[in-house]
Amino acid sequence: ERLIALTKLDEEVIRNRIGVTKNNWDNAKKILPSFAEQLGDLQKRGASLTIAASPPVAGLSRQGDPSAESDLPSKRRPRRGRRATSTTIGRAATHDGFDENYDFDETSHDADAIQAGIETRRKRLRRHNKIVQFVAAALESSGFEIYEDPYDCLGVGSKVAILVEVKTLDGTEHDEIERVREALAQLLYYESFVVNPQEPGAMIRKVAVFETKPANNLHIDWLLGLGIDVLWISNGDLDSLPASKARLSDCFHIG
Repeated sequence: ERLIALTKLDEEVIRNRIGVTKNNWDNAKKILPSFAEQLGDLQKRGASLTIAASPPVAGLSRQGDPSAESDLPSKRRPRRGRRATSTTIGRAATHDGFDENYDFDETSHDADAIQAGIETRRKRLRRHNKIVQFVAAALESSGFEIYEDPYDCLGVGSKVAILVEVKTLDGTEHDEIERVREALAQLLYYESFVVNPQEPGAMIRKVAVFETKPANNLHIDWLLGLGIDVLWISNGDLDSLPASKARLSDCFHIG
């Protein structure tokens, strides 16, 4: 609670509160990430450091005895949703509950505009679900069990689980920004709140699958830097950058 309270203050106020010189403060910012990486709290992805999905707790057992060897697992097991197959997944959703929201005014008195907006959402839902089924089939062919709800697709294997969110794109910059934000938020939320970190089992790999390759390469780099692999549909197949292809090569075929 003390640390959380400090984080709400300005940097200079924090230094004064804890009695640290600016030089020591700056040195700590350089050194502490390396310690955190050695402890497994951070993971290096290229030149970036990201918070580990489930950091190990060194020297602390479930009973709170610091002298006992830790028996807390360093892996997360997915808390499974509804069992599905590649042919049944994505069938229950309706356009009313579709999580990709679009800018049309449903309160408008223009009946034609309202109907056009509803039809746009229906079409994108159908495209969305076809991609979900395609990804599920790829995972299924590699021996993964398939689950859905609340996530788009979760493939559970013996050593790894693939958490997937699918996003359609309409080709506009605004739409891509919204879909990228949604994919990030959903994947991070589901990993944190739909996964039980206390159960042993599969590691979670987060994957955002887009209808086409995002036009802004910075969006891809950004998601990769946050530990999210980015895939897209190209010529009827899954495609990605080499790093994601290599990371997911043991899960399903890409490209």
